[in-house]
Amino acid sequence: MAAYDITVLGTPEEFFATQENVYSVCKLSDTRFVVAWEVSQGSNRIQAFDLNRSTGEITPLSTPLTISSGTWWNNVSPLISLSATTCILIWQGASGDGFCRTYNIDAGTGAVTVRGSEYEFETTEAENNSAVLMSIDATNARILNVWTRSNKAYAGILTVTLSTGAVTLTGTAYNIDAQNMIISSVAKISDSKVLVTSRYGASLDKGNAVVLNINTSTWAVTSAGSTFEWISGVSITSNSAAIISTSPLVAVNNFSDTSDVKTRPLSINDSTWAVTNLGSVVSLGGDDTNGLQPTVLRVDDTHYVVVVTDITDKLLNAETYEINTSTGTVTLKDSELLGAYYAFQGVVCDMGEGLYVSVWARAVTDAGSYAVAFQVEMPVAFTPSPLMHLMGVSGGLF
Repeated sequence: MAAYDITVLGTPEEFFATQENVYSVCKLSDTRFVVAWEVSQGSNRIQAFDLNRSTGEITPLSTPLTISSGTWWNNVSPLISLSATTCILIWQGASGDGFCRTYNIDAGTGAVTVRGSEYEFETTEAENNSAVLMSIDATNARILNVWTRSNKAYAGILTVTLSTGAVTLTGTAYNIDAQNMIISSVAKISDSKVLVTSRYGASLDKGNAVVLNINTSTWAVTSAGSTFEWISGVSITSNSAAIISTSPLVAVNNFSDTSDVKTRPLSINDSTWAVTNLGSVVSLGGDDTNGLQPTVLRVDDTHYVVVVTDITDKLLNAETYEINTSTGTVTLKDSELLGAYYAFQGVVCDMGEGLYVSVWARAVTDAGSYAVAFQVEMPVAFTPSPLMHLMGVSGGLF
């Protein structure tokens, strides 16, 4: 096989008998991951799975834990690993408020149990949550979360006390921009910088990007550079960003509008933190015409992987791309089918060393919730990315 070719491992595992609307997934260890999902907007679940890295076999562990019968989710709810046995879930509650909670995963059986108390970090509205782990030590974990309140984007640090699992919002939430700003996606640059991309503008017909600074002493969030408009005249329906290279500092933002899925390469000045366009907007290749929900993850300094739904043929595809970090030129390397029969709501998790797990819904024929592993063929001299600890799902759907 050629470098960056994709091989689907095993057969998709049906872990829940009905198709649902929202899925989140994160890595716990090299052979274990956890999935949270919405069930009919009122009885949400979380469950751990084991992964055989050689065969791709996925095994559900214990029984799903019902998260809360009184809450519902709107769009993506970030699920972030804090250790091999702990994770945190962030979601929007029934009244629109923002909530989060930590969970334990038994090291042996994989049974999921509640760890900390449910914490309300936003009392008005918290749509389109997108989050990344900024730091973790023996005492605390710090998570940057970006959410939408009344069409405005806010950012704040959620501090997890690891001994108890308790969560608090450190300081006050930061209003990123006075303009309308929704469907945000967060990508970590360093321990004190993140890139945020969003649907933007008074009429919400633009896309913007801005680098945020996190003061690692006070955990206050501010803008490090100016807001940059990377596209206009579009209605963005989903959005997912990833940092690809740190030298030069290059990101890609994958987004869907009403008819197609595209990549927008971005260049970031690591002195001024100004964001500029790199090359042109590129319609993704493969089988993603009229695609939706393009979740993107970095593979290495010049490659990334996308999981995307083709709404014309109702297929879920995994695709690898090469990017020239000088010109922004994007080239399709491979495209493989992950799920057919009305597959949608696909998300993806990096399990390390080129191995990924995707979770999605299937409607109509063999309707249900599925997971499958796939391998991206890595060059012989592959070195694991220093960004691989950025586990979890970011981005949002409208």
